[in-house]
Amino acid sequence: MPKGKDSSGLAARLRWLKGEIEDRAPSRLNAMPLLNVVLDLNIPENDFTQNLEPKIRQSALHALLEDCLKAQAKDEPTLIVIEDLHWIDALSHDLLEGLAKALANYAVCFVLAYRPLQMERLQNPRIEALEQFSRIELHELTTLEAESAVRAKLTQLYPARGGALPAGLVEALMKRAQGNPFYLEELLNYVRDRGLDPSDIQNIELPDSLHTLILSRIDQLSEAEKITLRVASIIGRLFRAKWLTGYYPELGSFPQVKAALDALSGLDITPLDSPEPELAYLFKHIVTHEVTYESLPFATRARLHEQLARYLENADALVETIAFHYGRSENKAKQVEYLHKAGEASQKNYANNAALDYYGSLLPLLIDVKEKTKIHLRRGEVLELIGNYDDAESDYRAALDSAKDDMALIASVQYALGKLNRNRGNYGPALEWLVKAKETYTALGDNARLAQVLIETGTVLFCEGDLTQAGELCNKGLILAREAGDSLGAALALRELGGMAWQQGDRVAARTLAEESLNLRRAMGDKRGIASSLLDLGSVVCEQGDYAKARMLYEESLSMRSGMGDKSGIADSLYMLGKLAYWQGEYVAARASFEESLSLCREMGDKSAIALALTHLGNVVSSQSDYAAAQALHEESLRLCREMGFKLGSAIALVDVGYEAYLQGDYIKARLSYEECLALCKEMDEKQVMAYALFGLGLLDLTVNKPEAREHILHSLRLRWDTGERLQQTSSLIGAAGLVLEEGNPQFAAELLGAVESVLKGLGAVMEPELKPFHTRTLEAARGQLGKVAFQSAWEEGGQWSLEEAVKKVLGD
Repeated sequence: MPKGKDSSGLAARLRWLKGEIEDRAPSRLNAMPLLNVVLDLNIPENDFTQNLEPKIRQSALHALLEDCLKAQAKDEPTLIVIEDLHWIDALSHDLLEGLAKALANYAVCFVLAYRPLQMERLQNPRIEALEQFSRIELHELTTLEAESAVRAKLTQLYPARGGALPAGLVEALMKRAQGNPFYLEELLNYVRDRGLDPSDIQNIELPDSLHTLILSRIDQLSEAEKITLRVASIIGRLFRAKWLTGYYPELGSFPQVKAALDALSGLDITPLDSPEPELAYLFKHIVTHEVTYESLPFATRARLHEQLARYLENADALVETIAFHYGRSENKAKQVEYLHKAGEASQKNYANNAALDYYGSLLPLLIDVKEKTKIHLRRGEVLELIGNYDDAESDYRAALDSAKDDMALIASVQYALGKLNRNRGNYGPALEWLVKAKETYTALGDNARLAQVLIETGTVLFCEGDLTQAGELCNKGLILAREAGDSLGAALALRELGGMAWQQGDRVAARTLAEESLNLRRAMGDKRGIASSLLDLGSVVCEQGDYAKARMLYEESLSMRSGMGDKSGIADSLYMLGKLAYWQGEYVAARASFEESLSLCREMGDKSAIALALTHLGNVVSSQSDYAAAQALHEESLRLCREMGFKLGSAIALVDVGYEAYLQGDYIKARLSYEECLALCKEMDEKQVMAYALFGLGLLDLTVNKPEAREHILHSLRLRWDTGERLQQTSSLIGAAGLVLEEGNPQFAAELLGAVESVLKGLGAVMEPELKPFHTRTLEAARGQLGKVAFQSAWEEGGQWSLEEAVKKVLGD
């Protein structure tokens, strides 16, 4: 960004910045205000940015920088150098990791200088594990390299010598520096500062350590320069001049301080980093900063850190910066206050690791058990968000232990444990905790929170297949949420109710509810919620066969999420577009969407999303008859789910693994997969996936002429009847048609296939693609056994049946 008298004004700088974005990423121009956190500018917020939630602000900023760098890299190769990476903050570290992944295939090179041991606090393997990462370890200079470095430094310090090397100089310096380039440089500075002749090196007594050398250089400074340097070391390696006079007025007037800083800059101890108006200086080497800082007595350092923190409180500094300085003081009360604020700020900005660090440091300082409960709750929320369910449960249980008799806090923990267990697929424990939370909130008379519990309980029951009770609870929760003015809760309830209506085959109600939820989100200005609701509504209209409308809704969602830079949402929208193409038999387009979605999920490291994308990509690949490749994708999904302890995901993956094995004739593996899935479903009381596993076993048993085929297929149909899954009931009817055909009743098989065709048309839905090969084989076999006329008559007869009639005829009810 340009600086100087002609362009230092904000208006000129903003015009320049706007022009750069327009050249490189014009579609991201509305995200320009988000650069405030990077460039420390006062760019006014606009309609796009002012209502963005923190997570979306972060993703939109990442997308803006990513697109600008991609455009830059297309023009010319780009080098980005980041020094002292080990001091990077968590949010910047996340940004770096995201950019490195996104730019892996572009002509962009990141050069990162850091100390590996100190990077452990930021989980350096996340950077080093990237495929394109190359480690270059720096070792001591060789004599030849040292000679080149000394010659260059001599030219700088003694230009009249013309770079000539005095005899024995390099050897004498290397004896002390042991190949450390900074040590070599400082030794020459030491000689120059004292007015000595480097040709007389043999008669000069050199400091015997780098630490001593730096201290000796500091000792040569004037008193004003010494104090300025030491006071600056409290701020950090990079420091603003105005902070010095602000927090330590004893340094004198600003002109006096600037004179001292200019002298230090001239000595190359703290060179100028940025000119006015944001005058800032930098300790040239981290070792100089460390030695200066450590030369201060501990009590003095603690006092100065507190003094600086008090100044920063009134200077609108970042709470994380204030927390750092109070953390190095003796003021425990302020440590607690700002660790709490920094933890909340990091959590809001989705700097999850930083939030965990702040909360972890805060807990031992807390005396109030209620405060401990709240922090354990917050830690649990962060851990649950990043998929660390075991540690999240530990924090939630610690919160429960410390809540004592505070019923409101106890209810919050009970609700959190209910949601956690639902996310893990442990529906039984989830319901137990939610029942307790319901009782507690009812006793407290807190209807707003009770609404949340009712809706969450309905969600769990929905997952279990108990649509009747789930619907009752979500409706009660909806009423309470509306009474409490909780639009978000109401939108969530409407979404769940829409899903239940869809499962019960009531596409009209499902669409109405999805539209109502979307309208609420639009009224709230909830961009992220709008994008999600667009997908919900798209799913309903897709099931009704209105593929054009579904595509329009999915693409609107994708456009919104792309504008926000929401990679997780983009992956989700691509996933739904892939499903739409898959249902339409457009397997090439479906595969492209799923592969792009999977690539984004891998980039983000979201294991659950990766597993889901792998599942559906595997289904597409299977539809293209590449069964071995499909099997590999489903097995990778299964491995990931097992690693996460994600039981529901594991059960779904096992169904797919079993189906691929069945298609390839590996009936033993297919049976083992289906049976393992059944065991998991029984453990979770998960009826929907259980029905799929039973259906798979039924088809498998038909293949090997086992009598158990009838038991499994009818059990699957009954489960789907009980849970109201109308579309899946038609799938089981197709299986039943194959069963009765195998049992010698082609007439009934043809009638069932006719009923399925009629029901699907009535539902506005299409057959599950996985069943098309089996359906085709059964239909052709029935037609072959009956003859065209008899088959057509039976087909038309079945076409008169309702879904309920067809199911009852199969079940014998």
